[in-house]
Amino acid sequence: MTASLIIPTYNRGEVLCNTIAMALDQTHTDCEVIVVDQTASVDAIVRAYVASVGDRIRYLRLSPPNLPAARNVGVRAASGDIVVFIDDDVCIGRDYIALHARHFEDASVGAVMGATLQTADASVDQFMRDVRGVYGITNESPNGIALVEWVTGGNTSYRRSALLQAGMSDERFSGTGWYEDADLAVRVRHLGYKLLLDPKIKLVHLALQSGGCANRDPQWTDRREKEHLQLFTFYNIKNRHILGFREVSKALLKAYRRYSLNRALLRRGCRELLRRHSMYLACVVRAFCWSVSSKMLRG
Repeated sequence: MTASLIIPTYNRGEVLCNTIAMALDQTHTDCEVIVVDQTASVDAIVRAYVASVGDRIRYLRLSPPNLPAARNVGVRAASGDIVVFIDDDVCIGRDYIALHARHFEDASVGAVMGATLQTADASVDQFMRDVRGVYGITNESPNGIALVEWVTGGNTSYRRSALLQAGMSDERFSGTGWYEDADLAVRVRHLGYKLLLDPKIKLVHLALQSGGCANRDPQWTDRREKEHLQLFTFYNIKNRHILGFREVSKALLKAYRRYSLNRALLRRGCRELLRRHSMYLACVVRAFCWSVSSKMLRG
């Protein structure tokens, strides 16, 4: 089973070099490494490292930054039977690709997610307890492998043919890219493929405060909140036929209560209440327009 490891990156410098080094040191030898760099000006350290490894990696550039677009650039360049996505600030073991690849011997498997930990000594059992409800685990085998309803994007592999059939990542999930991974996973599952969570596939996410697709500037808190709301409503409205109208209605009502009608907001006065209601309505309208105005991107 051939594999393509895709690393979208943005402004990560030396940390990216460390991630690439681990990607090149895998026991699964039939694997190519593809880096999609969205940084406006490439760090000198990265430039020197890329030159030093030569043709051992495929180094691609993308502008402007867009995480789903970077994933798609990597997929189009990939030649492997499976594609594996990791973030640019992670630590992985030498058997990381091999642990992913073994699951795709089963033709019914469309995607596999591993356990993303915050530290190397973090408990995998605690991780499983934390995510059991989040990912909708419906069937957990004695060896810990579980069926899930969706998977995250930074520690995930896909059968490339299933990913292409589903239409790849939707590039309208821009900015923080919130829910772009869930959207893709739901579409792959809707094709009839199984999505698995294997806690033995461990990855440590450093979650650095610089770089990446998330805007961590406290001055942009309100803008980020609005963006999250917009992407959340887009995900639900876009996939309403897959998720079911009842579940979508419940999700949108929950978002409405969280962002536009809660006790803390009521204490801040009518002006803030009206502003939040206007924000929610605008996000829903825009998300609905996005969902019906353009066709899903396909490879």
